[in-house]
Amino acid sequence: MPSNDTDAPKAVTPKIAVIGRTNVGKSTLFNRLVGRRQAIVEAAPGTTRDLVYGSFEWAGKCFNIVDSGGYAAGDSEDPEITKAIERSRQRLLKDADVVLLVCDGKTGILGPDEDLAQILRKEPIPTIVVINKIDTESQFGNAVGDFYRLGFKNVVPLSAAHGLGVRELCEKIALSLPDKLTEKPTEKADFSLAIVGEPNVGKSTYLNAVLSAERSTVSAIPGTTRDPVEDILEIDGKRIKLVDTAGARRNRKVNASVAFYSQRRTLDVISKADVVLLLFSAAEGLTRNSLMLAEQISEQNKSCILVANKWDLTKSTEQENFRKTFFQRFKFLRHCPLIFISAKNKRDITAPLKEAIRIWGVGKERIDDRALIEVLSVFQNRVVAPGSPAKIKFATQVDISPPHFVLFSNTSVRISDTYMQAIRNELSERFKLDGIFFKLTVRRGKKKA
Repeated sequence: MPSNDTDAPKAVTPKIAVIGRTNVGKSTLFNRLVGRRQAIVEAAPGTTRDLVYGSFEWAGKCFNIVDSGGYAAGDSEDPEITKAIERSRQRLLKDADVVLLVCDGKTGILGPDEDLAQILRKEPIPTIVVINKIDTESQFGNAVGDFYRLGFKNVVPLSAAHGLGVRELCEKIALSLPDKLTEKPTEKADFSLAIVGEPNVGKSTYLNAVLSAERSTVSAIPGTTRDPVEDILEIDGKRIKLVDTAGARRNRKVNASVAFYSQRRTLDVISKADVVLLLFSAAEGLTRNSLMLAEQISEQNKSCILVANKWDLTKSTEQENFRKTFFQRFKFLRHCPLIFISAKNKRDITAPLKEAIRIWGVGKERIDDRALIEVLSVFQNRVVAPGSPAKIKFATQVDISPPHFVLFSNTSVRISDTYMQAIRNELSERFKLDGIFFKLTVRRGKKKA
């Protein structure tokens, strides 16, 4: 029976909010603090749309930080996106312990800066005005004065691009936070779970549903998410780092740098994930773009769960018929669990998470050599390799996460791909490795003289 998972797990809340108008260098500052290029940086205003999460340490203390979409005072490519970004910012301010109001030291104070300052003065949150793009220390003194009229006592000039003044900013942040917050260790996850799929299949809606908060910008416009969006939640005693990614498309016209880096980042997220949720629309099925992602997941030997979202929009209610037709068409995915959900209606949304916990646990286990050999022996007595004298005489597991099995053949004759797939299916079924693209290597015997 489908369930309506309204009691979503509680997520860990970031503490430092980075806000500001568009194109003042918020993402550059964010990347400087976390020590890597996590948020996409471009000269085009409004590149960051989502809340992008990270963490850093300063003087032995840990901080969580979140970058937000730029405030443009209603000037956006689409009003719906503007409203969605503003909702995300409002939620962020409710969670934040310190706000970094980033301004552009070269342009000075503009209307959107004053608008944001007015909003923040009404909030009981310590705010630090960060004057970015001050590229030399000799400019620091001249840059500060005018920005005090925004109404905050803490004003820090810096250059996020060059790292000047960042030390002073970190000191201000530490002084603004109670010791009990700064001494709290960075939250660690048991494993990472990437949420991937082509644009507009409901990845961000799903992430928001399980987090019970609107973290990714959600709109009906394909490609709304650009940066990977990370958060941590706890379910069944396990802490999972969820990573929502931009929709991936294989398109000759995709040559803009933002789209390029978004797609590159998606593939990078897959490579670093322990388990991958491949979301697709149940109404449309697995399209060419989704299939491209499935192939990437398979090639990188990543554990995979197939999630058919928007099941409520389909005319058919026969999930088993859908399942049968699906795996007949995509045979290389038939060992992957297929779960039906409706992210919008919060229907069965925790089922993929529980399955991810199971698969992650299985992927860490080691299978005894004797059990492997016994299963393979019974299988080979039942299913003989056609036209080949090859027999598997010994087998062992040499690695975990993903599992890697090495099979030793009695002959130099190559075992056919079809028979190897049959062996893979047998191991997957007998040892409950469904969802895991485990590695299978055959070492063939030497040729006889």
